[in-house]
Amino acid sequence: MWKESDNELVDAHQLENGDIVLSSRKNVYRINPESGEQLWKSNISEEKARKLLGFEIIIGSNKVKISKTNLIKHPSKPIVYVGEEMQKSEPTPADPNNVLYTMHYVAFDLNTGNYIWKEPLTAAGKLRPLLFTEEGIISHKMINFSNKVNLMQYDSTKTGMWGNKKNGVNVKGTLTNFSNINTGTFLFSQYREGSGFLYFVSKETGMPDDGEIKLDGDLNSIKDFGANVFVLTSAEATVLKLIDAKYKVTETIETSPSLVAENEETIFIYDVKESMIKAMNKKTGALIELSKKIKLKGKEDITHIKLIKEGIILNSLQEIFLFGYSGDIKYHKYYEAPKKSDVTEKLESALQLRHSYENFSNENFANTDDELVLEFCKSKIEYKNVTIPISKKYIEKLDERLGQIKDNQHFTYVIRGGEVNTFMKINLSTGEPVEEVSLGSEKRPDYLIDAITGYLYLITEDKILKVFKL
Repeated sequence: MWKESDNELVDAHQLENGDIVLSSRKNVYRINPESGEQLWKSNISEEKARKLLGFEIIIGSNKVKISKTNLIKHPSKPIVYVGEEMQKSEPTPADPNNVLYTMHYVAFDLNTGNYIWKEPLTAAGKLRPLLFTEEGIISHKMINFSNKVNLMQYDSTKTGMWGNKKNGVNVKGTLTNFSNINTGTFLFSQYREGSGFLYFVSKETGMPDDGEIKLDGDLNSIKDFGANVFVLTSAEATVLKLIDAKYKVTETIETSPSLVAENEETIFIYDVKESMIKAMNKKTGALIELSKKIKLKGKEDITHIKLIKEGIILNSLQEIFLFGYSGDIKYHKYYEAPKKSDVTEKLESALQLRHSYENFSNENFANTDDELVLEFCKSKIEYKNVTIPISKKYIEKLDERLGQIKDNQHFTYVIRGGEVNTFMKINLSTGEPVEEVSLGSEKRPDYLIDAITGYLYLITEDKILKVFKL
């Protein structure tokens, strides 16, 4: 059994072989949990006079408060990082915003516990995540009293690869995401919740384009089609075109990731503001209005778009449309909504999870509560755009779920209201129900649905659990 007389442990990470890496306010440890053997121990700071005083530490003659600590294991390299958010001042009644923070990262060799960098990675401001690429680390860094973003090699943070004299590039706000394309790297920074800026850094020169592109929402994905780039956030889609060696905005559409679908040649987007389907040619970047303005009978908004053999499916919780690939409408089905709006909440969550599997990517799983997905993606937010090693059992479970999606992909589900609420399985090719289950006369029936496998679990009015395979 491992035992150490140390201050508060603040973070831990289990490695693939079962070993555990622990961080405290002073030290980092690697432990074998079965034998209790301590494989190595290292000081977070090379400064030996690092003393503790409650949540404060004293490094040399400086007293700072550690307000946050982050332990990160690199997804593929034998490196572990310890990040600290150091608060260097306290708010006062006269100046409540007088709080200064410094970000401080140290890198350790996972096998030996030795320091990898000769000096820590520091930046002004609160603790931010590290972003990993094949070439190195993308992070904020303090250069000559100025905060900049740079790409640095894994073995040293002393010199970077971007910007004038390799000193980094300026961004507004906090860097939260990035995406590599053939010609360089797009950086996304957030300056307030729900809004951000997009910057482009050339792969050939390491220099940024002049200015920035303002985006609404959080970055979901960036797709590179040569001279055209399609940028999707949680609130809009933006088409960029390479004009005079710079990316410029040509189209902006109010939409969301669940309202965008694509095939080999075309991206189909439901425009929320215009209430119509638009189509972008991947090769030319040309955007057309594919459908006429869509009129809804119900109060529910369109939530999903899906491509099937027969055409383009649009659906809300009450209505289903099928459009041909030329934009002609093939059917429009409307199902009366339950009297109580919260009856459909569980169905809505289940359909959103199903959409995440159908459009499998790291970003789509960020906010799901599916147990399997949480296990699979627990590090995705920190390690975007990098493959995470996972255990074999989760790969098997994921393959099973994706297989179940294929078996059930031509169907969806709705709840039809009335005197009795009815759960219905709908054939997307026709828009007609193929199976129905009465949910009883209760205003708020107690049910769960797995929209991936089609299993419906219902607790009846007399408290009996019934299971249906739809």
